[in-house]
Amino acid sequence: MLEVLRASLRPDKRDLVAAPIYQFADFCLDCGRFELLRKGRPLRMERKPMELLILLVARQGQLVTRAEIAQHLWSSEVFVDTEHGINTAIRKIRYVLRDDPDEPRILQTVTGKGYKIVCPVETTERHPDIQALPNNTTSPTPQQRRSRIHNVLLYGFLALLVVLLAALAFQGPFHGAPPSAADSSRPVTEKRLTTNPPEVPLQAAAISPDGKYVSYADPTGLYLRQISTGETRRWNLPKDFVVGVCSWYPDGAHLLVTRIKGPVREFAKWDPSLYKLSILCGEPREIMPNAASGSVSPDGSRIAYLSARTADQLWVMRSDGTDPRKVATVEKSAENEAPGSWIHPVAWSPTGRHLVYIESHNVAGPLLTYPRRTLRIIDVTGKTSKVALADQRIDEALA
Repeated sequence: MLEVLRASLRPDKRDLVAAPIYQFADFCLDCGRFELLRKGRPLRMERKPMELLILLVARQGQLVTRAEIAQHLWSSEVFVDTEHGINTAIRKIRYVLRDDPDEPRILQTVTGKGYKIVCPVETTERHPDIQALPNNTTSPTPQQRRSRIHNVLLYGFLALLVVLLAALAFQGPFHGAPPSAADSSRPVTEKRLTTNPPEVPLQAAAISPDGKYVSYADPTGLYLRQISTGETRRWNLPKDFVVGVCSWYPDGAHLLVTRIKGPVREFAKWDPSLYKLSILCGEPREIMPNAASGSVSPDGSRIAYLSARTADQLWVMRSDGTDPRKVATVEKSAENEAPGSWIHPVAWSPTGRHLVYIESHNVAGPLLTYPRRTLRIIDVTGKTSKVALADQRIDEALA
């Protein structure tokens, strides 16, 4: 049965032979494997941009109109905003190809018409006996495989331990409600929601409370994707509106984001603020200046957030930005701590009565060491605090 499954997943050799391989600039486009490589290294690209790139490269310098592109990519998807979809796909192609639209080396815009490839393109056919393109990678040794398996098991165990301890902490002194039988019987499935390549990494992502949408930010902008269909549109925001972290309101129609002003790559010069966005468009509304990493409570009445830049203070305010109150500050007690302590990330309990967060402290020493980290739980007034786990292997991940 396993061999049948493996065979079904292998690409058909006849299809690989028939599909051409295009060489252009520093890139190799393997249509049979739906793969783009640069100097032998695979580059990740979403399906629509990849389909468009194959269409453009196959024309080898000929003009491809926007009408042709729309028909090729969305012939049956009549409700898709094709103009926006084409612009987004072209932008992502240029980002992966590192091609400047003002001085194009590869992809040129023909104003009012469409696009064409302007660099030389060579076509090669795959030999029937060739099963894969050569690459510079080598197979891991048995020792490396055992080491990788050991690391996966170790970190998986630690992640499970964090979840269990957090759950026990909520149900212990704070009397959280146990899950229902219906919830525990639901099957757990995994689905990939985004396909960003390493060159266009995700900066933030959040799933709407009803599970219908995922909002995510990358270096090209902020996007809203319908999970069931994959339809994606870019949020209409000012050009200098850079999003760092986002959190949904419980109505599923509004998003709380951290807007980063200043040079994105220079953390010391950031000037973050919290803004409220609507999926029905409209202007972004500032909720709180000098604030970052906002998290909306389950009932939507309050927002937990961090002090700007230093992120060493946790605050809670009403959802309209009024009545801000500091509820926690980083505790500094270890003698060997180096400068630099912070809180991140922050999450609400399902009841909205408690907050959980990870507190990190840099550790002084002759060599680079992991920060000292603790998982803490507090009530929204900040009067009651509990350390659920203290372990430097806790990473900055909390859902």
